[in-house]
Amino acid sequence: MKNRILILFSFLFFTLLMQAQIKVASILGDNMVLQRNSEVKIWGTSEPNSKLIISASWDKSKITATANDKGQWLAKVKTTEAGGPYTITISNAKQKVVVKNILLGEVWLCSGQSNMEMPMMGYISSPVNGANETLFNADNNNIRLFTEKPTTKTTIQDNCEGNWSVANSETASKFSSVGYFFARQLQQKLSSSKDDQDNRKPSQLYNGMNHPIQNYVIKGALWYQGESNRINYQDYAALMGGLVEGWRNDFGIGQFPFYFVQIAPNAYDNSKDILSPKLWDEQLKASLTIPNCGMVCTVDLGEEDDIHPAEKELVSIRLSYWAISENYGIKGIEYKNTYFKKAVAKDDIMIVSFENNIQGITSFGKEVTNFEIAGEDRIFYPAKAVFKTSKVVRVTAPEVKKPVAVRYCYHNFPQGKGFLYNTAGLPIPPFRSDNW
Repeated sequence: MKNRILILFSFLFFTLLMQAQIKVASILGDNMVLQRNSEVKIWGTSEPNSKLIISASWDKSKITATANDKGQWLAKVKTTEAGGPYTITISNAKQKVVVKNILLGEVWLCSGQSNMEMPMMGYISSPVNGANETLFNADNNNIRLFTEKPTTKTTIQDNCEGNWSVANSETASKFSSVGYFFARQLQQKLSSSKDDQDNRKPSQLYNGMNHPIQNYVIKGALWYQGESNRINYQDYAALMGGLVEGWRNDFGIGQFPFYFVQIAPNAYDNSKDILSPKLWDEQLKASLTIPNCGMVCTVDLGEEDDIHPAEKELVSIRLSYWAISENYGIKGIEYKNTYFKKAVAKDDIMIVSFENNIQGITSFGKEVTNFEIAGEDRIFYPAKAVFKTSKVVRVTAPEVKKPVAVRYCYHNFPQGKGFLYNTAGLPIPPFRSDNW
């Protein structure tokens, strides 16, 4: 009996010691980036009702916090202009914890599905263009990477699994290629703020991955997902609006920028159901109705037999155009989509005009064969597109004498190689004038 009591008390004593230890949230660790020029949250657990002192090496002031009855504590710390490396020290009467090699810079959350997750090393038989050259030059102390371990939970979690790392050929090879390219673009353009950063599916993924990091102050979010939403495309705009609103409410930092990628064309096993174009319509609608939101089009980057296109750098460049122009005050870069406005029939011609058509449209010298027009019989025929002026496209087909509808790239995988662009080189999203 005495031995059992000793074991029991030893176990209790060990448990109490463990509870007394200061622990910071798992996303707060060595090598992290905190959002510059803001008020960030530092949080974790310690002995219940204990008092803590938090000090940051970029600021002489000290912040105090008191753990609640469950041992949970949270403090807010003001950050300054980009710089580092810095440290944060959290201490109480019994212990001191130091988080080291911290940078102050730009923090972007990257989320979505497999195309966002696709690492620089690619997937099996699905490469990323330019990956090896990028990794050869990936050593960069001022880019920091955090990848959450994919986790699904039926209940909301307070912590996640993952570690911060400094960018190099090894760490970047396993990180989101879109995320890394985006970070590199920002850093190169904002080299006078000095630093950038990126982080990276239903409710169980939210519980296990998003909820644990919502105290972490971010600059904005990037999203690349949608292939699995083709079957319920009609709900996409509303669902995306709800997702963005929910994230903004949870992070509690206002209407942060949210930029996403329109899914790329794919044959989907030669399916006759043109679901992708209908989803593209909804994605464009979402981008135009959600506040502080932008979309990049990838109609020119699809691969017929692979839903994971190899061209990830150009996706990230187009995303960075939004961020650079909307959030960092840099002028002169075209970043918004030129998109379908209306189509008017005149004799045997459909005249198509566009919104946000500042400098006109172009195909960069290639023949655009992805147009179709139909008459009252609703049968679409391949059509010829002529750019009589820089502002409109005139579309005709010999089989259609009285056209009533026009479509552009309205197939899961458009077979033509020529595409419409604005003169800044941004592709015009697929469209249709009918609602059949």
